[in-house]
Amino acid sequence: MYQIQPNQQISCIETLKSVPVVSVVIISYNRIDKLREALHELQKQQYQDFEVIVVDNNSQDGSQQLIEEQFTEVKLLELPYNIGIAARNRGIDISRGEFIVLMDDDAVLQKDWIENAVRHFREEPSLGVLASKVLNYYSGKIWGWVYGVDVNIFADKQFEIFDFVACAAAIRKTALEKTGLFSEELFIYWDEDDLSIRMIDSGYKILYCPDLVAYHKISSSQNTMRNKRSMYYNTRNAIWYYWKYYPVWVAITVSFCSIPYQLIRALRYRCLWSCLKGILNAFTGMPEILKKRRPVREETWHKAATPKVKRLLRI
Repeated sequence: MYQIQPNQQISCIETLKSVPVVSVVIISYNRIDKLREALHELQKQQYQDFEVIVVDNNSQDGSQQLIEEQFTEVKLLELPYNIGIAARNRGIDISRGEFIVLMDDDAVLQKDWIENAVRHFREEPSLGVLASKVLNYYSGKIWGWVYGVDVNIFADKQFEIFDFVACAAAIRKTALEKTGLFSEELFIYWDEDDLSIRMIDSGYKILYCPDLVAYHKISSSQNTMRNKRSMYYNTRNAIWYYWKYYPVWVAITVSFCSIPYQLIRALRYRCLWSCLKGILNAFTGMPEILKKRRPVREETWHKAATPKVKRLLRI
């Protein structure tokens, strides 16, 4: 068992070991059965030169004991409390691979996933992020399609994109060193958008690859249970995102003109209070966000803008 604690330094002996090409970083929180399958399936990967790091967000279901007893080759980082997507950064901090594979604990990678990812990175040095063809584990249908093009036409085509889904994705580590890691103030949602716009502005490409097939265990009941949390964080983080990276006039336009749409959506899903709280906290937290403001090039934000934002700005 290779177990480490927050802020612990890797020993000199560890640095003498062969450095893996790939580091798989998995965030886990109270999903022991799904974590078990994710780790079992990783053992079937055709490409074997990789390490696995599980960052546990203070699970209370025995996930730590599972790793200690059944997956002794896995590095376990136990956090004292749930820090959301910031846990990815903790895993990346201790990773040794040239390429970082990000996984949720409820995702499963097809057995040629890592092999194909390494090949793509080797073939194109300008690639910063690789995005998966993500399928719902239960239905087999495309899940998490955020690319602004017709899924029926593009699902099986390789093309450049301007966002990605981090439940199963790969990132070049040198790109992260240049652009910075995930923005920890977000906690959850919009973290991929936040990293993507920095990647694009730094000159890296994000590529959707249909040969990177992953399965995500998302059911309709899970989506329903998470509506309130999703509404709050999506509302708050969207406003923060535009104020961090877009011109002021765009941030003002999108922030205030999209609020009615969010309120209507919140009424539909019976999450009005969560939406109002998200709006309130977005603006009360704005002084700290403005300290992190990093406007990107006009070319970048035009690429990254969603079709809805582009329509709004044209109006």
